[in-house]
Amino acid sequence: MLNFVVYREATGQTPDITQPGYGSSVANNTIDVGVQPGDAWTYWVRSVHDFGVTSNLSPPLEVVVPYPLPKSHVPDVAASDALSDTGGVMNISWGQGDASIVEHRIYLSPANFSFI
Repeated sequence: MLNFVVYREATGQTPDITQPGYGSSVANNTIDVGVQPGDAWTYWVRSVHDFGVTSNLSPPLEVVVPYPLPKSHVPDVAASDALSDTGGVMNISWGQGDASIVEHRIYLSPANFSFI
């Protein structure tokens, strides 16, 4: 495989696969910096291989950029190792943040890691 081509169109439109696409990447991810609050986009991806061989388009992914911007900043996030444990316990704390935030969620990964 040579790379991935990303197509982006306004929601409800279909991609023009005869054009180069919105972007390309050798990684299996991309960052779209050309969005604004309230925008609605649909994305598709296809892989490109030697000799001009391409995959089918992926299923569409519809994205709506929230408007107004969410007040998601959580201030003063801190994580530290819990003293006197046998490993595996961390203390995590954060500030309240904006009054419009009604709950905070913490997501844990069961995967081991050796660096951050």
